[in-house]
Amino acid sequence: LLSRNPHLEEWKPRHEEKESILENLAANEQEGRSPELEDFERILKNIKRKNKSMYKEFQICHKKFKNMIFLVLKKFYESGEIPDQFQETSLMALFKKGDKTLPSNYSYLHLKEPYSKMYDALICEMLRQTYDDNTPLSQIGGQKWSSCEDHLTVIFSMLREAEEANKGYYMMSVDVIKCFDTLFNQDTTYELLECGVDRKALKNLYNLNKENRLTVVGSEESFTCSQGKGQGGHNVALEASLTMSRVSNVPVIL
Repeated sequence: LLSRNPHLEEWKPRHEEKESILENLAANEQEGRSPELEDFERILKNIKRKNKSMYKEFQICHKKFKNMIFLVLKKFYESGEIPDQFQETSLMALFKKGDKTLPSNYSYLHLKEPYSKMYDALICEMLRQTYDDNTPLSQIGGQKWSSCEDHLTVIFSMLREAEEANKGYYMMSVDVIKCFDTLFNQDTTYELLECGVDRKALKNLYNLNKENRLTVVGSEESFTCSQGKGQGGHNVALEASLTMSRVSNVPVIL
């Protein structure tokens, strides 16, 4: 990267400093609260509300089994141990348009093992207050009740009112092309650390994303992505929103 962009040389000392800080975070015991059953119950409510097929078998299980799963995830959280299956992703390729031989002409669904997503959601619960307190309106997509559906509802309501009043609105939106592909685990972790986050939660999130073994559905070949920010998790969109707001000064006006 530096060879292609010599002007980035001035960033090298800061990057090396960040690397040292994050290595210390990952290698040492960190302080922070442990998950409680109430945290897991909020996750169960979301699973029930969204009713995704991947949780179909889990949802019909007895409450005692679900509580057992919580205790297992809590043990992973407190020990810092990351099961191998939690760092595996299956990519389902969806063709968009153009030359079918080019991977860039496909969208990819990132499919995670259900208990891996639950563990990621549990970490997200532990970091939720940090996300809410440090994500400004310029990155409203990283806040509660700010889904694409909510945005479209607001925009169409505004347009309807403007049309009735024979007026108009100016709207500017900014999109970062392949946003998750341009972010690194070190960057999002460092920005969260600067926000005064629960360090135990952050350590677990950092280690969870240090490696990601990917396999395209229908292929026997796999490859490992180190320190990337893959999609398919509960934290990644929130991390991206917070990080982009801290490293850019681009306003988004609605």
